[in-house]
Amino acid sequence: VLELGCYMQMTPALRTYLGYGDVRGAYYGPPGKTHQQSTVSVSGETFSCPIDVFDAERDRFPYPDGHFQAVLCCELLEHLATDPMHMIAEINRILAPGGWLVLSTPNITCLRSIHAVLHGYHPELFSSYIKPGPDGSVDPRHSREYAPWEIALLAEAGGFQVELLETGDYESPRSFENEMRKLLSGKDCSAELRGEVIYCSEIG
Repeated sequence: VLELGCYMQMTPALRTYLGYGDVRGAYYGPPGKTHQQSTVSVSGETFSCPIDVFDAERDRFPYPDGHFQAVLCCELLEHLATDPMHMIAEINRILAPGGWLVLSTPNITCLRSIHAVLHGYHPELFSSYIKPGPDGSVDPRHSREYAPWEIALLAEAGGFQVELLETGDYESPRSFENEMRKLLSGKDCSAELRGEVIYCSEIG
């Protein structure tokens, strides 16, 4: 299994709880480097895995065809500034036949975004500029947030079959959500797939 945009948050669970024997991570940077990264749980267990460095929008992924059973692409798509199709095509290439892509990304059409626009605010969840760190580095802000139907089209264009497309919330339901649902219903607009985060699982 490969986790793209790896921060070592979910990666330990892939081996410890889901039983994957070969777990790798990937992160943005000049291609050709791999480093071993470790994290320690609250109970003192150490997890370590290799992290491969490359540009998911431009570089050929450093893995052979059909190598992985699953690829996780969680909260990464919205940071891509050029074109996500290269990444989706490369994920398809490195997945074994019948392998799974699990993707999550913010939903620009969620109830919170509708509420924000109606009250004069920006609909994106994370559109602000970011103050650089002491070394001048800047965590990438969201370049583009997507609607659920766009994720389905992206997956299908990349050669995947969408098995699950649903939405959920990053936080507990807000007080304005019922109001927004009533508004959509009154305008004959669907209230489906209006959670803050899009979840999509696809088979290659």
